[in-house]
Amino acid sequence: MRKNILILFLLIENVIYVFGQYEEVRKELDRVSIRPLPYTNAPKNPPRKAPVIYTENAIIYPDDSGPFPHSMVDKMELPIFVYTDYECTQKLPISFQSEDDVDGFRFISDKHDCYVLYVHIAGESFNHYRNLLATFDKTGKRIDYIEVGLKWDTWVCLEQFSIDTAMQVVVNKLTPMEKEPVSKYDFKSFTGYRTDTYYQILANGEIIKTKEVVFEPQLYYGPTPEERKEGYCYFISRGDEKVKTITECNERVSSPYP
Repeated sequence: MRKNILILFLLIENVIYVFGQYEEVRKELDRVSIRPLPYTNAPKNPPRKAPVIYTENAIIYPDDSGPFPHSMVDKMELPIFVYTDYECTQKLPISFQSEDDVDGFRFISDKHDCYVLYVHIAGESFNHYRNLLATFDKTGKRIDYIEVGLKWDTWVCLEQFSIDTAMQVVVNKLTPMEKEPVSKYDFKSFTGYRTDTYYQILANGEIIKTKEVVFEPQLYYGPTPEERKEGYCYFISRGDEKVKTITECNERVSSPYP
């Protein structure tokens, strides 16, 4: 009898701990600013050809994000780092030197019983940026996340995304194929390939990968001096690639805690 009571006490204690662990995240999520759907971080009128992934009347990058408290970030169970190379092999953890190191906003839908959070991660010292879409249940516990944005030095973006009113997400990513590392600052071109990955955020917050389209490799160009002078946030995906493979799938992301 005493053993059963002890087990019950430990179970109750564990439940209280779990709910308390995410309570601060839940409270902060309720305070996060909201952005309307549809939304895209792709430029509406790029200086050169880019993927047309935005929908009519979409909200366009840049956005006005609100900073997240560091105590909240520590409990979100998300990979808070930026890449320091175009090949995405070298990770730099964020040291929280500024209130704007991690910020964002959230999307809402009357058909979704979860939080859908856009997270902007900034490595200001190196001008490297990374974006995530993460889902949380109503207790504040993280469900899934996907990476949706990569940008360097203001000029170059290797990853961009759009999300529509049905919480369908398309992520466009460019992968370099050079044997030698691509210069971070003044590259003129490199060979790479584009991948478009399609996701569906379910009503309960689970993220399902539904399709992946891989394009044939080709040459991609960096911003011209004239484009730099104009201050373009330049996305280097061209939009004229030829499809190599299309894979239909129905896989839950189930993002692990890093």
